[in-house]
Amino acid sequence: MTRFVNISPRVWQLTGDMSQLPSVGYERIIRRIASEADTVAHHRERAKHKPNCFRAYVKLKCRAETISLFHSSRSGYRAQYYSSVAGGEQANRFALAVLVPREGELLRGKAKRGCSWSWMEKSLLDPTAKVWIHQGHWLRANARRERNLSVKRWLRAQADDDRERRKRARWATLTPSSELCLELKGGFLSLSGKPLGFFKQTRSRDSRELGFT
Repeated sequence: MTRFVNISPRVWQLTGDMSQLPSVGYERIIRRIASEADTVAHHRERAKHKPNCFRAYVKLKCRAETISLFHSSRSGYRAQYYSSVAGGEQANRFALAVLVPREGELLRGKAKRGCSWSWMEKSLLDPTAKVWIHQGHWLRANARRERNLSVKRWLRAQADDDRERRKRARWATLTPSSELCLELKGGFLSLSGKPLGFFKQTRSRDSRELGFT
């Protein structure tokens, strides 16, 4: 079985409502998402400034505790990127390998015109596809009560010369307790299914260095 990390609680310091969040193992978190998931939305998303490029978008709903385990626990998604870029990318691929077939089951018989499952599956399994927490009200509110994660590397980045990097490092401290959704965002394809290969080049590095992307 693929091995993923559990970051030491001395490094991954959770406070407030998150202080008792368990570390249950990354594989177990992803399989828990798959067992709980319900599809909230799915569609084809057009690339900005690229009118003939599209990607699959899926929004999944789970229990709030499951989303907290995914995003904020020391064995969760961000913890894998904290350990290493390669470990984070492996964790991302593992999540898609588990969740995309499950999504195929959930969408059976629910195909939309111009958005077949075969096209969506190809986009969602593209090397540039990704999983991420839904950035809902908790991010816009940026509430002090949700700032419960202290990781020294990411705290130091709050003093970065770059304003955008400082902002992302501040967001890294947020541990939303009521978010219910995750997003799957596929790689960009033509309508005929040809991979187009462009993506956010700094995503993995930002996840490791800043804790947010």
